[in-house]
Formats: sequence, C-alpha cells, structure tokens
Amino acid sequence: MEGSSSLLIVFVFAVIVGTVVLRKLFKNSIFLRIGVIWIANVFITVVNSRIRYNNPEAYPFWAALLAGLSITSILLYSVSVWVRKPLSQLVDNITDLSKGDLNIVNKKEFKRKYIGELNTLNKSIIDLSNIFKNSLTRINDSAKEVNTLGFESNNMSQSLSKGTGEQASALEEISASMEEMNANINSSNENASKTYLVTSDTNEKLQLSAESARELKNAIALIAEKIKIIDTIAVQTNLLALNAAIEAKQAGEAGAGFSVVAGEVKKLAETSKRAADEIKEITVNGLNLSEQVSQQLEETIPSMENTMNLMEEISVASKELKSGSDQVTAAINSINAITQNNAKMSEEMSANSNNLSSQSDQLVKNIDFFKI
Repeated sequence: MEGSSSLLIVFVFAVIVGTVVLRKLFKNSIFLRIGVIWIANVFITVVNSRIRYNNPEAYPFWAALLAGLSITSILLYSVSVWVRKPLSQLVDNITDLSKGDLNIVNKKEFKRKYIGELNTLNKSIIDLSNIFKNSLTRINDSAKEVNTLGFESNNMSQSLSKGTGEQASALEEISASMEEMNANINSSNENASKTYLVTSDTNEKLQLSAESARELKNAIALIAEKIKIIDTIAVQTNLLALNAAIEAKQAGEAGAGFSVVAGEVKKLAETSKRAADEIKEITVNGLNLSEQVSQQLEETIPSMENTMNLMEEISVASKELKSGSDQVTAAINSINAITQNNAKMSEEMSANSNNLSSQSDQLVKNIDFFKI
C-alpha cells in the first residue's frame, strides 16, 4: 500500500514537473498536450511494470501487456481526436486552395488555444487566401481595364491608321498639285522672261520708229517749205510767161516765135503749179499722218515701258513664288514622310493592342480558375 502511494506521489510530481517543462518548451503548441500524454503514458507503463514485478502471480505478463497496450491506445486515440479533425480540415483547406477555391472559412475547432501550430498554419492559409482574393480581384479589375484599354487603343490606332492613310493620299495629291504648279510657275516665269525680252525689243523699235517719225515729220515739213518755193517760182514763171505773151503780141510777126515759147513756158508753169499743189496736198496729209503716228508712238512708248516694268515684276514674283513653292513642296514631302512613319507606328500599335487584348483575355481566363 505504501509502495502504491509513493508511486502515485511520484507520478503526480512527475506529471506536474513534466507539464511545467513542456509548457516552457511548447507554449501554446499542440506538442504540449502530446508531451503531457506521452509523460503520462511513460509513467503508467512504469507503474504497470512495477505492479507486474511486485505481483507476478496475481498479475501475469499477458495482463500487464494488455493493460499497457489498452492505456496507450486510449491515449493515442485522445491525441488523434485532438489533432485529426483540425489537421483534416487543414488538408481540406489546402486542397481547396490548390483547386482555386479561395472561400476558406475558419472552423470552430481552430479557435481553441491548444491547437497551437495548426491554428497558426490555418490562419496563415486564411490570410494567404484573403491576400489572393484581394490581389486577384485587383488583377481581374486591372485585366478588364487593360482589355478595355487595348480595345479602345486598337480602335484608336485603326482610326489613326485610316486617317493617316487618307492624309498620306491627300498629301500625295497636294504634292502632285504642287509639282504641277511648280511646272506652271516655271513655264510662266519663262514666258514672262520671253515676253519681257520681246517687249523690250518692241519698245526699242517703237522708240526708233518714233525717232524715224519725227525725222519724217521734219523732212515732210522741209519738203513743204521747198514746195512753197516751187509754187512761188511757178506763179512767177506764169506771170513772166503772161508778160512775154503780151510783149510778143505787141511785137507782131517778129514776136511770133517768142509767143510760142511763152505759151509753152506758161503751160510748164501751170503744170508745175498743179504738181506743186498736189505735192503740197500730199505733204500736208503726210505731215498730219506723221504727227498722228508720232503722237501714237509717244503715247505707246510709256505703255510699253509700264508693260516691261510689269513683266519684270511678274518675273520677280514668279521666282519668289517658285522659291516658296519649293519650300512648301519640301515641307509636304517631310510631312508625308512623317505621316508614313505614323502609319507604320499606328499599325504596330494596333498589333500591340491586339496582343495586349489577347494577353488580358488569357489573364482573365486564368483568374477565372479561382473562386473568389
């Protein structure tokens, strides 16, 4: 009896000491319970062996073995009850997580303190699940935004590509028109230069003609003066012939021959008078005509000079216009090159947008694997 009491005291003392030590080593750990049960199992085995040793006949070996195995089985079953359910739930949670199910709920079993590491592990899994949920939700929203952005970017790039193509066509037409206008400007400039030369030559000839008209006018005036002298001579000759005829008639037969000569001189004087009058009339008409021609030439020369100045200004303006046209053509060619580059970039952007949309669609499909 005293041996049993001492063993009981030792057992209680050992359990208390072992529990304190284990509590220090495995605070809030599942191994604390397991350790306590293990210590209890060790001392129960020792006590069982001691009883068998003190009472070999009353407590045979097979009974001691059966008792030890029974007690150990009961203790192991207790441990399995404490560990198996939360561990099974933990495995289920990990399995659900591996299948993409993030809706993990904290079970009541995990709220007990003695679960220890299993509770910590389960909380970590739940926290990880929540982090996955939040991250996947944000990624899903971002993927949808990226998909929408890719779609809008694709539409924008297609519109840009279309507009760039139309702009390139318009620039090509403008460039062709500018080249044609350049050719017309060159032709106009050449024509203006030729016209200026012709006008200058014509002006010189008009000035020469005006000078000739003035000289002709002076010559006609001089002829008119000479005709006046001839007319005066013809009048005087006619008077002399008349006087000679009178003298010849008074002389009778002696002046008959002289009378004939006087008649011929009179006829010659009259003929000279008529010729002088006709020449005088022609001279007057020629003088009037030369004055008109000279006046017209004097009026035409300033107009021709104005025309020359205008043609020179047109030539200068054509050269300036050609220079501006060349600059515009160069600018259009530069813009056309930039437009072609923009068209190429818009095509690349469209391809990148399609690729981005495809990748975002694939990302959404991958996210759909998880159950949030």
